[in-house]
Amino acid sequence: MAADPVPAVAESEATGEIAEIYADIRSALGIGVVNLIWRHLATIDGALPWAWQAVRPLYAGGAAAAAGNALLGDLELPDLPPWPASALQAAGVDEGDLPTVRAILDSYNRGNATNLVALSTLVAGPAETPPTGGTSPLQPILPPGTISTAIPPLPALDALAPETRELVMALSGLAAGPQDRIVPSLYRHLADWPGYLALAWAALAPLDRAGRLRTMGDRALGQAAWRARRLDAAAAERPQNDAAISAAIEEFRRSAISRMVPIAMILRCLTR
Repeated sequence: MAADPVPAVAESEATGEIAEIYADIRSALGIGVVNLIWRHLATIDGALPWAWQAVRPLYAGGAAAAAGNALLGDLELPDLPPWPASALQAAGVDEGDLPTVRAILDSYNRGNATNLVALSTLVAGPAETPPTGGTSPLQPILPPGTISTAIPPLPALDALAPETRELVMALSGLAAGPQDRIVPSLYRHLADWPGYLALAWAALAPLDRAGRLRTMGDRALGQAAWRARRLDAAAAERPQNDAAISAAIEEFRRSAISRMVPIAMILRCLTR
């Protein structure tokens, strides 16, 4: 059995202050999931309360959401045809499943883009990459302000069927570097539909082989840093273990969140 390589406090296991912050994160983002970066910060002493206190005003005031939507809108996506309903049905996603699948993708698109910009205010970012504006034929589908469709609980990696887990790990390797260890939660959240994951692999693997996913992710990282420099996070005294917290945020920004910004949007545009 394969355990998650990055420690995290699951939403179902959160208690006390952590559970309260998780609820506040879901409310502030208007989504039904707490992204992995926050669940991982909950395992580092004092990291989650400090980081959330610092960036919460950006979420509450709408600045983070606006910057995240702008980031998504500027993605230059590949020219791919949306999947027809018959292909989705053949993959085990029937008409009744589609609202849930779309809500999962919308939740991760909103969370990834917003968190990437907001958390970039807490760490030194890469060289600025000013937005150029999306010019791709596949136009981004921006997530709604509040996503009301319920999404299923996130399964543990070692709870998945072996063949589904292998597919999740194969998808996790797309656009990843040799040192990347984070398994993006999106793929696990879609594991109820292994056929959908297979469709995703078929669409994304050629883009990865051509280097396009990595290029899009690097551009998203730079543009998020550019937007973050135009936001003001709340002044908060840096904690004693600031180095550990900053290292965790940097790992997620560079390894997982930035590459999943274009990937999750591509999947959403294919799942119309």
